[in-house]
Formats: sequence, structure tokens, C-alpha cells
Amino acid sequence: MLLILLLTFFSVATASTNFYSENSYQDVGFSQTRLRGGWDIAPSFAPYLQLGQDLTLNDMTSSFAYVAPGLQWKLGPVSLFGEVRVRRFYKEGPNSAFDSRLLLVYGDFFSKLLSPTFSLFLEPYFETVFTTADSNNVIATGFARTGVRASLTKKLFADLFLEPFGTVDRVKHPYYNKVDLRASARLLLAADTWGLGAIASYGLFGWRGLLSLLVDS
Repeated sequence: MLLILLLTFFSVATASTNFYSENSYQDVGFSQTRLRGGWDIAPSFAPYLQLGQDLTLNDMTSSFAYVAPGLQWKLGPVSLFGEVRVRRFYKEGPNSAFDSRLLLVYGDFFSKLLSPTFSLFLEPYFETVFTTADSNNVIATGFARTGVRASLTKKLFADLFLEPFGTVDRVKHPYYNKVDLRASARLLLAADTWGLGAIASYGLFGWRGLLSLLVDS
């Protein structure tokens, strides 16, 4: 019976793959990488398996790799992820840990063409994470990038924008509970299924650099 159900599942499902890598630096360097493989068994519903790692570059005691089976529900720019993570730490502390996560994400992009080369854009993003790790913490983060985009080629763009940013958590870690206003420049190489971006920002807490790669197929 189980074999029949599995065969039915894979026969109606459409496979999808999402890879994301982000490296940022502002006093401390962070690196996040994830590879998510999913099966679209309905227009807005997909089970998935995710592999990844979170690195704090000058503090490996809090760095770990993880595997996480989960479910995704998506409706337009809103996504809801529910997953169970098994984490393996690289140094000290517990060798492994188990936690559950619920992630609510909203992200969109709006633009208004000014000329064949220039456009105005608004890029809002908001996420809330509920996790059983870290004393059942809840973390909310949001920003709204607003600025002007220049199309250098069909796939290469240069952006100048302001980015109000805020983050807060229930446990009240100092690195989460803050607001910032950043003036930023971004160089973006993008196609239909992938994007490579580099951002340099200056805000209330000094300089910040961000390099990201997204592949979605």
C-alpha cells in the first residue's frame, strides 16, 4: 500500500529545485547556503527536502549544517514553510540538535518605467520565524527597498536605493532588536531562473556588504 502511494505521489508531482547562497559582513561575517528540492503536487502546495548550513565566520561554535524535510504553501507573493530540522554543529556545544520551524514570508517587486533605461522600483520583504530552538523564539524581519534601476544590458542592472530595515525577536537578542536606514548600491545579473547580486550599504551601524546567488528551476 505504501509503495502504491509513493508511486502515485511521484507520478502526479512536478519536481522543482531552489538553491540560495548569501554571504554578508557587518562587523561579523555570516554565510548561509541552502538547497531545497520539492515536488509540486498541487498549484500552491509542495513537500520538500532542504539541505543547508549557517556559518558565523569568526565564531564557529554557533555554526551548523542541517537537513530539513518540510511542506510549503504558496499563494502569490506569500509563502508558508513548515519544517523539522536536524542540525549538526561544527564545534563545541551539542553535537546535534532537533527543532521545528514555521516560516511566513512575503516578498514582491514593483516597478514603474521612466524610460527605456531607467525605472523606479519598490521591493518589500517581510518574514516571521517561529522556532522551537532558542527558547521557542519568534523572529520578525522586514525591509522595503525603494530606489531607481538602470538597465545596463538585458540581464545586468544597477540599482541605487534606500532601505528602511527592522528586526525584533521574543527572546530579545541585541543583534535582532534594532532598526536601520541604509543607503545602498546593487549590481544585479539576472535571468528568468537565476540571479547574482552584490550590495554595498551604509547605515546607522556602518558599512554592510552582501553577496547572494539564487537559482530557481
